[in-house]
Amino acid sequence: MELSHRPESTTPLPSYPYYHMETPASIGGGNSEITVPGGELIENTYPAVETPAGTKDTPPQTDASREVGVPEEQREVSEQDTPFPEIWTIDNSAASALHQELSSVAPKVHARVAARLEQVIAHATKTYKDYLPDETIQRIPGLADRTIIMDDERFTNFFGAWYGDNGQASPTANGLYSSNGDIIAVRDLTDYWQQQQKMTAQLVSTPGVRDLAHAKQIMENIGYAETVTHEAYHHLQDPSLPTFFQENGAYYYQQTTAESLNFGRLDSDERAKITDFYKNLIDKYGDDVHKLFFGTLNNTERRTEILAEYTPQKITEIFPKQVSQKVLADLEDSSTAN
Repeated sequence: MELSHRPESTTPLPSYPYYHMETPASIGGGNSEITVPGGELIENTYPAVETPAGTKDTPPQTDASREVGVPEEQREVSEQDTPFPEIWTIDNSAASALHQELSSVAPKVHARVAARLEQVIAHATKTYKDYLPDETIQRIPGLADRTIIMDDERFTNFFGAWYGDNGQASPTANGLYSSNGDIIAVRDLTDYWQQQQKMTAQLVSTPGVRDLAHAKQIMENIGYAETVTHEAYHHLQDPSLPTFFQENGAYYYQQTTAESLNFGRLDSDERAKITDFYKNLIDKYGDDVHKLFFGTLNNTERRTEILAEYTPQKITEIFPKQVSQKVLADLEDSSTAN
């Protein structure tokens, strides 16, 4: 796969340039259940978005005020202050070119997914405004334009082509965030119900669900909502953090956002382990956990203390089907650096 519009980054890539959301089945089949959207959202999980006939796909851009961010001079500092890493963002023309080359869905589908992303970002910037640095807020506008929905083949091979190597996405990943270009890639989830056939069958008997076709549509909507929510928080995270903490936080914020916005979600025992551990960190360390995730905790001792909770044994317990030598090596590197 070759990309004719692949820009070259002038900034170093993080150690882990992309992160993905596994499907609930892949992080633990076991006891799984579905929470359907409430009220009128059962008819249409997304807000209504009109796309005029004959127009190109031009998803709305996030109108995020820079006043939401925490200015550098107002952050707590320490003698060992770690600067927030700079993330390179592709420009509008490059984003448009990637859409032309890679997008696999109709404009109205992308517009709906983009609208869901807008809701997530609006919720995040309101809920976590005291922890978001100015640098992150400045990158939010245009994120919807930098979110591309691709068919299976393009999604699988995209990041290998983007970085000029032969890497491929996990076959169980539905979304990927890259800090190189500040972009989100989403797998085409038109047939998402096939990944979740058991849950789809259960959904048919849920009050308010008309038939199998309706259940399939709800599953598709939930799949897109979960994916863009998860990757949106990777967009907002401090990219210098170790992968295990980024993933733990992204799953936690994904769940709490879905609950707050009544998106509907897929739950499993394994996912509960991930989110419960992060919640326990918040109970123990308070707002410092949020500050660490979003990049405004500049107290090195506190950062080290929180990350020290992630022993190899604990990581294996939290991510039973996601732990790899690479992640454990990341833990060792983080401990050495601190």
